[in-house]
Amino acid sequence: MPVQFRLPDTNSWEEGVLRNLSRSGLRIDTILTTTERAVLSAHPSVDIQLPRLRREGRGVQVQCRGKVVRTTHPGDPAHQQGFGVEVAAYGVDM
Repeated sequence: MPVQFRLPDTNSWEEGVLRNLSRSGLRIDTILTTTERAVLSAHPSVDIQLPRLRREGRGVQVQCRGKVVRTTHPGDPAHQQGFGVEVAAYGVDM
């Protein structure tokens, strides 16, 4: 599922792919340059647009903030490049 995120000290939103979502955190796969900047302990903002469940209306948007707790880089055979975020706070826009 596509997501947008913004790392601290940046003004632009970047795109990634949500690979895992749980009560306590999420995993985002992304490109190399972003992964290199997603240093441990960074506090990104993440927007997740959930799809519509009905024909009318719009999907639900979830905004969250958290702390990067893991990064993976190309060459790691167990994971695609990206980062894991421990969610500290979230809100829902319906």
